[in-house]
Amino acid sequence: NRYNHSQWFYQVTNDLHAQLLIQFGFDQFLATGLDDLYSARYVYRGDPEMTEFFSTLIHVQMDFTADGPLSVGDDAVSVPMISLSQEEVSLSQYLERARSSSRPLVVFAGSWT
Repeated sequence: NRYNHSQWFYQVTNDLHAQLLIQFGFDQFLATGLDDLYSARYVYRGDPEMTEFFSTLIHVQMDFTADGPLSVGDDAVSVPMISLSQEEVSLSQYLERARSSSRPLVVFAGSWT
């Protein structure tokens, strides 16, 4: 299934990045190093040297993403999601549970390929 493939791909990628950080002496700061690695493109987005470097990467050259039109408080489109128990649920199911329990619902979402 797609979820298992994504988990496998994430694990392989994460392991490769961790091995590189260890190889170059960052093993004492592995968790921080991985966070820095994964957020560098965003954190240094205004830095000319980083912008030039990232522009050479094919996956960045083909990246047509941009900030979308959504804002905090906008209605959410119901999309399929995978719960922590690995069951497929819809966003609308979570929204209904949050409304009926008067508890806020926070959704962190993103995309990676």
